[in-house]
Amino acid sequence: MYIPYSQRNIQSSDVYFYDRIPVALRNQIIHILRDSVPKIVQVYAEDDEKFYKMVSRKLAEEHGMKELPSGMYWSNRNDVENYFTELDNIDYCLDVIEIAFYHLVAFAKNKVEEVASNAVKRLNVRFKQHGLGYQLENNVIIKVDSEQVHAEAIKPAIKLLQQNDFNSANDEFMGAFEHYRHGRHKESIAEANKALETTLKTICFQNNWTYDQHRDTASKLFAICFEKGLVPAYMQDHYTGLRKTLEAGVPTIRNKTSGHGQGPKPTDVPEFMVSYVLNLTASAIKFLVESHIEYKHQI
Repeated sequence: MYIPYSQRNIQSSDVYFYDRIPVALRNQIIHILRDSVPKIVQVYAEDDEKFYKMVSRKLAEEHGMKELPSGMYWSNRNDVENYFTELDNIDYCLDVIEIAFYHLVAFAKNKVEEVASNAVKRLNVRFKQHGLGYQLENNVIIKVDSEQVHAEAIKPAIKLLQQNDFNSANDEFMGAFEHYRHGRHKESIAEANKALETTLKTICFQNNWTYDQHRDTASKLFAICFEKGLVPAYMQDHYTGLRKTLEAGVPTIRNKTSGHGQGPKPTDVPEFMVSYVLNLTASAIKFLVESHIEYKHQI
């Protein structure tokens, strides 16, 4: 893909904004769809109107309208593009992107997946170029606080869950990010803890280790995994605080902020704590699944 000088000369930054989508970025996203959709729908001998009709109907449903406002020259593509261009609500704008790219990936499945994959890559590059703190991962737009953490922990954790039969944990982990994006902080922490516990249960299940599906908490599940040698003994001795760190991280924060009754006064969970929990969960999941893969190779 050709990249002009003005884009090559952009200095990468780890400082993001989240409250608006610039006009230039909207136009670039429209161009990505205009380039990609025809290449995908032609495989089915269709034109792009069928694709945009599905997107238009889904947007109208989700945003509580009978149908999207229609322009002078009736076209589903024009309706979607005009609606996206004129929206002020950042969440609705992200809905348009997420729904359009979800259908793009779905149309391309088992046919021209490379076209959809390249479109998603282009989208994420454009997000980063404009300093917009979101990325599309696993068909879901997630909030990015740090590019380095996202690249080194969150993205690898999602990939590991997807590729190693951790489907339930993956759904819960993505759900935590969805809650985070919409400001549902307690729900995000609770879902992150569920993702961590499900990861541990899946490891136990795949290794035929006895555990209680309904009663065992993260602490108990960590104990089983360590006792069974998921982490080699010499590493356990060297990293004396590793198990305590894992056990006392996400589960403890969850218990303190969202796991039990709030009492007479609602508990306010600050955004920075949710960000920390999600990053901590990603690191723990990455460590656990990679340890699981290594353990399976050794037996």
